Amino acid sequence: FVDRSAAINALRALLSQVSFIDEAAFDDSALWGWIRYAEADVGRLLGIPLVPTEVFTDPPTDAELAELGNDPFVLEPGYDYEPGFMSPSQGYGTLNLRIRPVIAVHSIKLVYPSFSATVYTIPATWIRLDHKFGAVKIIPGAGMQSAPLSIFMAQALSAGYPVPHMIRVRYRAGLENVLIEYPDVVQAIYRGAILGLMQNILMPTSSSISADGLS
Repeated sequence: FVDRSAAINALRALLSQVSFIDEAAFDDSALWGWIRYAEADVGRLLGIPLVPTEVFTDPPTDAELAELGNDPFVLEPGYDYEPGFMSPSQGYGTLNLRIRPVIAVHSIKLVYPSFSATVYTIPATWIRLDHKFGAVKIIPGAGMQSAPLSIFMAQALSAGYPVPHMIRVRYRAGLENVLIEYPDVVQAIYRGAILGLMQNILMPTSSSISADGLS
């Protein structure tokens, strides 16, 4: 929610339709807190970020954080380099990214874990992306003549075994323009805020029974 006041006013309008809740009894800070609570809850239930989120495989540097500004980021491990990853039988490399939908892939690097040195950076022109499902296909093109030594040397170094976390992908994922393109998500957040607020104020009554009353 870019406009905090608009979000709070929208929630107040919905609360006014609930007969046993006096929306005027809640200040803006309390209502904003319930909106934030519901937003986080909906994001967890859907399993996707509700705002564009930068994905790093290593802790970002100060320069990278400055470039992000207030945008959120997450850390995820690299992807395993499987034997034959860049072979024709494997489709020249296919990755299913963990966080989706994917907005953009900034870089894909092969980094040998033992000394954290980049073996090869996949050219951006080789990367084909299915944004919705987060599937990345690497299709070699220009510059292939310099790639085999680096890429296939990585497979030789692994002695035919998977190399953990060797593929490092820097990308951006999540929903964009939720307020415009996903009104159902917005309504789910408002309803979640109302539900949380109601559960907080409607405490269950005691069901204890005294011995004398039972007798």
